[in-house]
Amino acid sequence: MPRTVAQDNDDSQQMLALSIAVQQLAFSSKPQVLCAAAQACKGLQQAVRQRTICNTAVVLHPDAPHQQLHSFASWLANHAHLVSSITANRTEQLDAALNVRVPADVEVMYQYWGHTMFAQRLLVKALQPAVTPAATAAAAAAAGSPAGDPEQAAPQQQQQLLRMTRFSSNYANPPVLKALPAHSLTCLQLDASGLLETECPEVPQLLAGLSNLQELQLEDAGRSELPGSCFAAIAQLSKLTRLHVEASRWWMCIIR
Repeated sequence: MPRTVAQDNDDSQQMLALSIAVQQLAFSSKPQVLCAAAQACKGLQQAVRQRTICNTAVVLHPDAPHQQLHSFASWLANHAHLVSSITANRTEQLDAALNVRVPADVEVMYQYWGHTMFAQRLLVKALQPAVTPAATAAAAAAAGSPAGDPEQAAPQQQQQLLRMTRFSSNYANPPVLKALPAHSLTCLQLDASGLLETECPEVPQLLAGLSNLQELQLEDAGRSELPGSCFAAIAQLSKLTRLHVEASRWWMCIIR
């Protein structure tokens, strides 16, 4: 039976209402709510897919089950444009276990390190496709945009590009920092205490590359020591308006 004009109008109004609903902060700031909505009905699924407001805050724990971490990576690949911030911190218990000089239980320590390294690799894998324009172009093509029609492909590429403005972590290593979206990131909270000694020299160049930073909180209370050249890198951040540095070993290095 053919659809009437009235039925089409009703469907359009319902779709508009759903689209407005999923833009609300209380609805859209948590990925769990968005995922549940997308599974509820086709209308909500389409509304979630068409969202343009970037206000979803993601919290990623490295000691979460591997399947959950994989699910996050898959989710970010398809919904990068929704994410406004990522908080990726080890728990206090895990952080303390990894920063003791003489671990009480070596086996547990290696297990914790395994969780952290797995989370680091997965975070890099999840961020790279969402940050790279070439990858977003491929995603748009896979979604059905004609390869030879840049006018149709461009909006989809822009929609899928990660526009995250805030990133906070106490286990991010250089590959994670390199994968952050320099075009949009304005606030970085980095606890560098978990960095290996061989990774510390890479930090100044990576910080200098985040040219849109307006707020930077840098802590270095671990066993490794950040180089004094970090100050020269920070000096290149012309948009920086707020800086907080907490690094006793770093200051001792500069005084010497």
